[in-house]
Amino acid sequence: EMNIRFKSLTHFREKQAIGRAAAGLIEDGDTILLDSGTTTFQVAANLHKFKNLTILTNAINVAREVLSYKRFNVILLGGNIRNSSESVVGALAESNLKMFYCDKLFLGVDSFNIETGLSTPSVEEANINQIMISRSRKTIAVFDSSKINKRALAFIANVDKIDTVVTDDGMDKSVRSQLKAMNVEVMAVKPDLY
Repeated sequence: EMNIRFKSLTHFREKQAIGRAAAGLIEDGDTILLDSGTTTFQVAANLHKFKNLTILTNAINVAREVLSYKRFNVILLGGNIRNSSESVVGALAESNLKMFYCDKLFLGVDSFNIETGLSTPSVEEANINQIMISRSRKTIAVFDSSKINKRALAFIANVDKIDTVVTDDGMDKSVRSQLKAMNVEVMAVKPDLY
């Protein structure tokens, strides 16, 4: 598993475009859950137009980013901090999360596969991600196309648990067609050319 600082540099333009597009799915007044990850961080970096959001997160860098807006209700889940991802996991984080209902979950994904579902290298991350999905009305997976057709150690969920996928335009057309056939909305965005 790559360190978050290194991960933030890979596919950066794609992640920026995905973050902007995903933020467009939010409505003022929403309670949103932002998972840890470098792409979910880009969602957090694109909340300028909103005045009233409640934001739950298990990510220290995401919490810092959304606090900088100085107008949102921000809830950082407590628990054990994973050094590599700067995310909060474990029994305490899971217990805290079960106290809330959320409108939209923005789920960061390490590995995405139509057949084997969503997965991550960390069992603890997979556990909290499963609870995040169960506590959210709508699940939006955000990931760049380099994560497609991969599989990691720990299973998060089958693809049918996802409502929307926001990715870059590198997604293969056959994968896009399969997702649409499963009633999963697909937003494939073009990264900026700079």
